[in-house]
Amino acid sequence: GEVAAEAREAGDYSEEFLSVYNKRWWEERGDMLKKVLKLRMVVEELSEDDLNYLADNLEGKDLVEFSKAKSFKVLAKTLMKRPGLIGLARKLV
Repeated sequence: GEVAAEAREAGDYSEEFLSVYNKRWWEERGDMLKKVLKLRMVVEELSEDDLNYLADNLEGKDLVEFSKAKSFKVLAKTLMKRPGLIGLARKLV
């Protein structure tokens, strides 16, 4: 909305002017999006058994933190308790 208002005020609707939106968006949300993508890639590699293991060993508050891309330390530590998942845990830290 801000960029659209600025474009209207400037009378400039060019691709170059409007690209400011994309730049601002990535500056504000890009790091979080990259973290969430990393989490998604790790979760996609888990088997059903691994997912059940995580469900048994994580708390709801942990899942909330993951969804906000706040911290993956708890998840990484939980994954490291299963030898076959240590490689995935390393991708999170």
